Amino acid sequence: MAENRTPQIDTSQERETRHLHLGLDYGTSYSKLIFRDYGAVGGEKSYIIRRKLSSPNSDFRFPSVVSLKNDKLYFGTAASRIASQKDVLSYYSLKARFAFPKYFYQNKTELPSGISVESLVVFYVLYLLVKGFDSAENYARKNRFEPKLGMKLGVPMSYMDNAYLRQKFSRVARKAFLLWKDIGTNRLKTLFKDGISTDRAKGMVRFVNQRDKRLPAPNYRSWIREEVAAAMIWSFYSPQIEARLYGAFDIGAATTNASFFRIRPEFDRNRKKWIKAGLGFYGSVALPPGVDAYGKTLDKLVEKGEVIHMRGRENEYSKTLKPEQRVRLGNVVDKIFKICNKAFS
Repeated sequence: MAENRTPQIDTSQERETRHLHLGLDYGTSYSKLIFRDYGAVGGEKSYIIRRKLSSPNSDFRFPSVVSLKNDKLYFGTAASRIASQKDVLSYYSLKARFAFPKYFYQNKTELPSGISVESLVVFYVLYLLVKGFDSAENYARKNRFEPKLGMKLGVPMSYMDNAYLRQKFSRVARKAFLLWKDIGTNRLKTLFKDGISTDRAKGMVRFVNQRDKRLPAPNYRSWIREEVAAAMIWSFYSPQIEARLYGAFDIGAATTNASFFRIRPEFDRNRKKWIKAGLGFYGSVALPPGVDAYGKTLDKLVEKGEVIHMRGRENEYSKTLKPEQRVRLGNVVDKIFKICNKAFS
């Protein structure tokens, strides 16, 4: 008599593994995230990560803010929501305070004891990593494959030629990634949701600093990349953008970023037409001042108390000034214009 056995399912076959790469645009005021699926069906695809429970719910900008309340640190959207509450210390423009302390125009809010500006920047980049990797992991689950996750932090192109700045931002990216590897997405999601106590934060800082010291100096090409090169790829592939010389200008909160580049044409003999064949950069500069310097000057004239209150309302307050007062604003604008000229010289 034959034995009645339950059929065995072979679970040894592994699911497909695909590389998902996260790009972080860490801005002084707001940050943005995108991940790329290199092995997507039909060819490589990219996805913008949007904030949950935002208004509007399609908003893809994460506030670059850290807040301290009841001895707990909050980041991004949660930090922004409580920033105006009493007994809350908020840290704005940390990227500028980290990279260009001499040109930091926000209020220098006292740091939590034992936690440096660099550590707060690492935690904020870690916050972005968790948001990005959580979205990428959910995408992989829905599409039934195992994700191999990678990341790079975007920086202005001129930072790549500055050994000091590229090492600073490479270490920030690596430390954030080491913390993510050690703790994991789900545990970090809970930590960021509940707030990270300063004691816990200091323990995480000690751990990651020790790990980082045991490693060789980071290869910056592995951790950071030029923001403008990443941004211009969309222009390169867009059929509406012709092959010619272009300028790209980003007047941010802390710095003015100016680049000049050419989309190079080439004649395709097979298709018998001109096509876009490559990108060539002529010059790139990222230097202070930016909008915060404009806001600081404006604040001195209208006496509102904090530069952060100027953001998004510069035009409104500028209209209230007398002609002789506007000359002082013009001095900041002249400096910004000179940075743009420098990129082309």
